[in-house]
Amino acid sequence: MTRVESCRSRPPTPVRRFLLTAARWFVFLTFVCLSSIGCKTIHPSNDRAWTPDQAVLSTAEFRGELVKVHNVRYCDYRTDEDFSVRYEDRVYNLDEIDSVDFIVCPFSEQPQVAHTMLSFGFDDGEHVAVSVEIRKELGEKYSPINGELRQYELMYVVADERDVIRLRTDQWLQDVYLYRTVATPAQSRALFLSVMRRVNK
Repeated sequence: MTRVESCRSRPPTPVRRFLLTAARWFVFLTFVCLSSIGCKTIHPSNDRAWTPDQAVLSTAEFRGELVKVHNVRYCDYRTDEDFSVRYEDRVYNLDEIDSVDFIVCPFSEQPQVAHTMLSFGFDDGEHVAVSVEIRKELGEKYSPINGELRQYELMYVVADERDVIRLRTDQWLQDVYLYRTVATPAQSRALFLSVMRRVNK
């Protein structure tokens, strides 16, 4: 008889029976809690009481080589909860896009997890950033567990690069890493168009 067969043929000890029973109860109670208390099924909506910095969605209009983006956000942050929100309509010329940067913002509490963004650069030195974020209701805070359980609406934040970076460096005191990609201007333009179509969806 092999060692595995020997172990399998032994009757479970009282301690093993207790651990198996406890594990089954834990799985069952976790499922009940998530199903009835901690987890609600929500349907995406645009009609909720959103936080002011996420109350307005961006949209893009395509006119040949020009893309007019409505509601580009540019917040003036005094603190992370005290800020003035400004939205602008900006017109971007596809021929002037020359780069795309990949931005990584590790979470302070869990540096192995990070939020990522894209920033498109233009030949005049301006940048527009795009960040996919949960769309918070008034009083709502981010929870990784609720995020895993898909309990938030998502939105594409189109913002002046200084808005999304300074919020994280100056207010949240997070590290921000910016990586210039090797994308060509043509590839950067194609990605910009793809992202703006996603913004509209």
